[in-house]
Amino acid sequence: MTLFAPCLNLSSRKLVACALLAFCLLVGYAQRMPAQTRMSCHATDTREEVPPEKLPLPQKLTGIGNAHIRITATPEAQMWFDQGLNLLHDFWDYESVRAFAQSVRVDPNCAMCYWGIYHAELSTHSNAKYYAQRALEKAASLKGHVSKAERLYIEASEASEAADKSEKQDKNESKEVQLYRKLAKHYPADMQARIFLAEAVGDGYDDSGQPNAGQKEKLSILQSVLKEDPENSAANHYWIHAVEASPHPEQALHSAEILGRGMIEVYPQLRDAKIEYVWGGTLDFAFDIMPHAGQLEGMYYAVGYAGHGVAMATYQGQKMAELILGDKPENPFVGIPFPGAPLGLYNGKPWFLPFAGMWYKFLDWVS
Repeated sequence: MTLFAPCLNLSSRKLVACALLAFCLLVGYAQRMPAQTRMSCHATDTREEVPPEKLPLPQKLTGIGNAHIRITATPEAQMWFDQGLNLLHDFWDYESVRAFAQSVRVDPNCAMCYWGIYHAELSTHSNAKYYAQRALEKAASLKGHVSKAERLYIEASEASEAADKSEKQDKNESKEVQLYRKLAKHYPADMQARIFLAEAVGDGYDDSGQPNAGQKEKLSILQSVLKEDPENSAANHYWIHAVEASPHPEQALHSAEILGRGMIEVYPQLRDAKIEYVWGGTLDFAFDIMPHAGQLEGMYYAVGYAGHGVAMATYQGQKMAELILGDKPENPFVGIPFPGAPLGLYNGKPWFLPFAGMWYKFLDWVS
């Protein structure tokens, strides 16, 4: 097996990156644990992404949020665009793509509808990068027929995409952020412009739990939006995530109550149900960023949901219950080997997380 041949024509820093990556892959493979049990399963991580235009037609949904961007489109396309935008902010990626795709079906010349597909496809955590880029290219080809505000949204996304492809490490403020600043300044009534700006500048917290400079600005922007529009569903959602890793996550409780009212609008049968538990904090990732399930020394386990536990935990709970009861359910996440930490240097405390962050920033730099 030839590991380094694909790197021969790369620059020296990319050659080093390939060497490091190959080393980590080899060491990681050597540390894999054998599967404890095996069941009949179907591979889910290698399936081909369905093109947006071939997805099933969406249904009109209510109670999913109040986000809105006025776009150059037919009224029906505007309606589907807003549905896709709200679902994008809800992190309901698949339904968001379906809604944006429908907006394109009813108005093929809608530039922002393609822009929406771009953002939704980027959020699906799948092999959809090709379709995202194709949608952004189409949006750019149509931006000469839209408003100045819409062009800024599209150009900010183009700048983000160009930065991802660039080999240069720009220490100055990114062009994407500059364009969102321009958009927010020229159109102060556009809450979405400020929300996208907030998401673009956010850079998390330091080791002591204090917000970094970009995170301080993100918090300030979201607070300004919520001051002017307290019921803004997208701002409330992002505010929850913006403060959940801070020393005071209780700042999100009011926003959680607001979003809870939206839940009742979608599921009125839950009106009298008491919410007994809420969750916030760190996420559970395996080294291969995949869920894992099975049996080890008499204990059944399902772990590694990587931030998607609301749906996955429900699914795995049912599968584990069926297994414990003696059934043989099909579960695609059983039997996937656990890759260990390189050199076996994991002692139960994630001391390596800052280094992992640096590693992925390095990969972004050389890719």
